[in-house]
Amino acid sequence: MSEGRRPALLAYLQRLGSIPEVEGSDAHLLERFARERDEAAFTSLMRRHGPLVWGVCRQVLAQEQAAEDAFQATFLVLVRKARSVSKRASVRSWLYGVALRVAVRARQREGLRRLREQNSSPPQAVEAPPKVGWDEVRLILDEEIQRLPEKYRLPIILCYLEGQTNDEAARQLNCPRGTLAVRMARARKRLRTRLRHRGVTLSAGSLAVLLTENATSSTVPPLLLTRTAEVALMGAASHSISTLTEGVLHAMFVSKLKVASALVLMLAAIGGVGVGAYYLHAQDSPKLKELLPEDADKLHKELDKPLRRPDVVAPDKKASEAEERLHKLLLARRDMADQEWKERYELYRVGANEPGTGGVPVTLHMLLDTAKRLLKAELELSANNAERLKAREKYLKWAKEVVDIIEAQYKVGRVGKSTFASALYEQLDAEIELEREKLRK
Repeated sequence: MSEGRRPALLAYLQRLGSIPEVEGSDAHLLERFARERDEAAFTSLMRRHGPLVWGVCRQVLAQEQAAEDAFQATFLVLVRKARSVSKRASVRSWLYGVALRVAVRARQREGLRRLREQNSSPPQAVEAPPKVGWDEVRLILDEEIQRLPEKYRLPIILCYLEGQTNDEAARQLNCPRGTLAVRMARARKRLRTRLRHRGVTLSAGSLAVLLTENATSSTVPPLLLTRTAEVALMGAASHSISTLTEGVLHAMFVSKLKVASALVLMLAAIGGVGVGAYYLHAQDSPKLKELLPEDADKLHKELDKPLRRPDVVAPDKKASEAEERLHKLLLARRDMADQEWKERYELYRVGANEPGTGGVPVTLHMLLDTAKRLLKAELELSANNAERLKAREKYLKWAKEVVDIIEAQYKVGRVGKSTFASALYEQLDAEIELEREKLRK
């Protein structure tokens, strides 16, 4: 650490220590942070789940510096994805999965670096590949724990990885102790089966011992907590951490799109069910919405069930088939525009780069262009003046939020007067179009 940064970091350490612990559930804390960017709520989440995340990073990564980078990147992902965590009551499970993904990615990146160094050095004698050791078995076990359905994954995390008693875990999960014991037994059975499929055969006793030894809860160095808070809340991430974070965010986004696309295309291939028809059916199905995030097991289970053809209700019973197809396409376009807006708005708000572009930042013009596409998609779906007014009001709300962000940046010199003027122009333009819409009544 440079001498110039040390006083600032020490000052931040003192401030972090003075931030009070916020009581409440994970869902409550995450909601406070997502809505208000509440620093105390984020710090409480980090203190509460930091030991689990730190343990995962230390277990996967041998070098402490690499583990620290992965720890910070994990909580930076939380900052960026706070608004889109689908199951806010399961922050612990979500963070465990992200920490594992980040740590494995960091390990792969380190392996590629070493491989490049080896290729650039004089050839050495070729050695036989080593057999799978316990470190590799533990990594495989972590990956399989992450693949468990949540009702089985959480008991394993609480009782084995965090070392809680069955009574403590049952209280946290709000279920009887007997139910918890049944879920843990089923989870262990699934883990043994999956490990066997990956070439690792363990007895029930050996698995229990390995799970106990695989405990990831450990004390997080106080200075690491301070650096992480500084990185997450003040945008002070190093290039290495930023690159790691962007890579994981991009991988998560691509993974979600692949699951959603595969689900739609697979079911669309079943006799007589068109993509548009199934898409409309999926939007009204809470169960299918739950499948889309990142649970391959649930997806496979759902696909194994007998499927019935969904009832397709045309927007207008007298409309032609061409009109029906157009309406479905308009709905799909609106939802894709909404997804793009949410992702870009969050990236712009924290000053991040667009994933997959090699470091291109999200600009004001990119953000406004996305918002206008969403407005256009919603206006074309509006059936009456009231719906058009609602779409215009929503766009004006977005424009005001963007102006607030730009104004704060302008005051500290991060953007120029022209950028601030552009944001104000868009807000005024949105207000004018809203008033014009009102006059069309």
